[in-house]
Amino acid sequence: MRFDDRLLTVLNQPAEDRHDAAVRWRQLVDLVARAGSSSASPVVAEALQAIRDESKRVEEPLRAAAARAVAALPLPLGLLEYFAADSLTVSAPVLAAATLDAHQWQV
Repeated sequence: MRFDDRLLTVLNQPAEDRHDAAVRWRQLVDLVARAGSSSASPVVAEALQAIRDESKRVEEPLRAAAARAVAALPLPLGLLEYFAADSLTVSAPVLAAATLDAHQWQV
């Protein structure tokens, strides 16, 4: 199964209640964090938008746990930007582990 196919499978899961939304959100974060060379894919962009849109339905402790789980990975810039915009509790582990060049830090 191709990477984009895995993402599409998760994107197509129903997320009608808060629990399902949180599970789907966490799966998207985990997959996007591991996108690697696929991070420029339109499906990854769609997943990043879903992560942003659905984060309102995910409680802060769950977002923080997801951030800690993926912090050591070389995150796609879009996911790093998403986490950086969240509360300090959520963003701190990701920002502490980030390795960016000077230009990327300024963006």
